[in-house]
Amino acid sequence: MYEAHLLLSKLNVLFERSLGLPAPAPDADLFDGGLLDSLGFVGLLLQVQDEFGLKFTFEDMDLDHFRSVSGIASFIAGRLP
Repeated sequence: MYEAHLLLSKLNVLFERSLGLPAPAPDADLFDGGLLDSLGFVGLLLQVQDEFGLKFTFEDMDLDHFRSVSGIASFIAGRLP
């Protein structure tokens, strides 16, 4: 199982390298802050699925799970074996 700081680190790298976005503060609102729009959100979902070997269901698409990097890390941690 990933530790929280490792998940945050991997997500920061994902934002910078895969999405071409600056690594946001862990609790910054990605949507209200303008870092993610609907297209960026889809890209993020695909990158997270690939990076962590996860598959998301329609129910998983709640934006609150993906509103911040710390929220994404918690969401991922809850789905990893």
